[in-house]
Amino acid sequence: MEEKRDIPEQHPPGTAVDNQTLQERICNPLSGIPRGHLMSDVEDFAARNGLQQHTAILKKGALIAQNPDQAYAIDGEEKLTPHELSVLERESTHKWHMPKRLLLTIATCSVAAAIQGWDQTGSNGATIFFRKYYGIDSAGPGDNIIIGLVNAAPYIGSA
Repeated sequence: MEEKRDIPEQHPPGTAVDNQTLQERICNPLSGIPRGHLMSDVEDFAARNGLQQHTAILKKGALIAQNPDQAYAIDGEEKLTPHELSVLERESTHKWHMPKRLLLTIATCSVAAAIQGWDQTGSNGATIFFRKYYGIDSAGPGDNIIIGLVNAAPYIGSA
């Protein structure tokens, strides 16, 4: 089981300020974590997952994720190079400039999701009629298992 890190509460629970802080944590789980603590967490993550050779870039990524608008202001060992800053700038100004294979993957997954939805709709709609037609309309456990398997078939087939 993973250790949970305690972030001290700054405001009494249930107050408007506490709710705002909670909302900020939901929107960006890294906001409000002191830099030293964040860097320590990144080092621990890298060590746990065998990513020690990538610790420096993970630290930069954590700082950018913590405050994306302040990427230019990051200082110290984690300061971004001019090339890294230009790549970040390009990513935000040209959001559709990505590899063709990534776009193909996105399109393929979207079509697959639509097809699975059609299958699910068809089998659920058919459930209304085929129970009686095939004589499996009793409330017995055997009939319910058959109906469940028929309805689950699109999920089982796509897994």
